[in-house]
Amino acid sequence: MEKNKTVAFPVKLADELWRLVEEKRDMRNYPKVIYHFTDIDGMIGIYKERSLWASHANALNDVTEILYGIDVAKNHISAKLNPSSDTSSKPHISLPMKHNDILKAIFKHLREPSEEDTRYEAFVISFCGSIKGSMHWLHYGREGRGVAMGFDPFPFENSRFLLFPVEYDKSKFESLVDNIIEKTHEVLNEYNALNYQDTIDLAGIIVSSFLRMQAIRFKNECFHGEEEWRLISWLPISTDISYRVNFRVLNNRVTPYLKLALDPHDSQLKEIVLGYSSSMQEDDAGLKMLVGERTKISKSKVPVR
Repeated sequence: MEKNKTVAFPVKLADELWRLVEEKRDMRNYPKVIYHFTDIDGMIGIYKERSLWASHANALNDVTEILYGIDVAKNHISAKLNPSSDTSSKPHISLPMKHNDILKAIFKHLREPSEEDTRYEAFVISFCGSIKGSMHWLHYGREGRGVAMGFDPFPFENSRFLLFPVEYDKSKFESLVDNIIEKTHEVLNEYNALNYQDTIDLAGIIVSSFLRMQAIRFKNECFHGEEEWRLISWLPISTDISYRVNFRVLNNRVTPYLKLALDPHDSQLKEIVLGYSSSMQEDDAGLKMLVGERTKISKSKVPVR
């Protein structure tokens, strides 16, 4: 490969991929408030510590959520490499043959990841864009006995986390895959590396790792009613990351988590919504003392018991 650039190829490619994702994040579509469901103990803990806990992605309720996006990416790339007469298997965007070597390299590392393919650990805090549906309270609101804590989403942008709406349309992930492939080709071409298989293979490692990171933003369309938002932080893997994370027991498993500090003087927490079946009322003296005067307290009208 001709070394005509001052920035190393892996750094350049990674930077360009992140820039691509940032360009597609449109904060104008953010809801004014996003809701984090928890129980009363969890709410008190958030207030006392002034922090939210981001659990490791593998501790999500259903680990297959992570695998879903990866499978979508693999199937989409496979369809490009092996187009058939079946229209359902054809890519919705056709890419030229010049991408084949890149596609093969990415597919290889998605299908059989090595240790160097997975360079980041993902940590997630889940929110909902709406609390008007019964399924939110049934599944996340402790069958109407919990609370929904409403936060202003914009201050999160000043943290090491990024906020994304969960996408339930797989074509959007396929479109992202196409854009990533195009961007990878551009960077390889910029470095005059399209004819160097070792560099293309390195690109395959970087892109496959990046796709695994982004897969957590996508879920099967059957979950679209959740209207979920995810605040995500990706932590680079090192020989020992235990000193940088905390640990707790969740579902009888050791679960790593990160703490996201909340500004104790900020009014980011906008409201507390008590579940319909909560034993507390809006005028509960202890609750009002806990949250202070700036936080609105209300009770859900969704009849979940």
